[in-house]
Amino acid sequence: MNQLQEFKFKGRVLTPEESKRLIDLVMFANNGNEQDLAQDSEINKTLLAQIMLKRIGAFKMPFAISNLCFVMSLLTFMDRPAVAIILLWIIKCFCHKQSKPDGYLVTIEDWCSHLFPMGVPTPEELMKWWDGQKIIPDSGSMNDNAADVMEAWTC
Repeated sequence: MNQLQEFKFKGRVLTPEESKRLIDLVMFANNGNEQDLAQDSEINKTLLAQIMLKRIGAFKMPFAISNLCFVMSLLTFMDRPAVAIILLWIIKCFCHKQSKPDGYLVTIEDWCSHLFPMGVPTPEELMKWWDGQKIIPDSGSMNDNAADVMEAWTC
């Protein structure tokens, strides 16, 4: 199984609404108001948050996401399950390249300062990566996504 391809993008600047939401979330988190995800059952019920959190556990990813503001910032940019998986891949590669220890808690500061300091990927860039990870399924398998195979998640 081939590993997933590196995600490279030129990106786009945030819309005024996205910028305002992200600033609000960063300020909320920095004022000591950060809340653990376990305390917010409504966010945990969203499909995209469930996909991300369950994938982290099932694929034994070397990082954790547990704070509400970070997940809310991710949800600002996710509109479908494929984008949730792509963002996890980007976070995993960031942790690997930065030699973060296993169990590293990814924060909203990582998101703003290290992962996407100059903007976020365009929908076209995201879908190009998604289309590029498609595979021909093995016999007896219905899986056509490398992102759904644990062995592919090596940076």
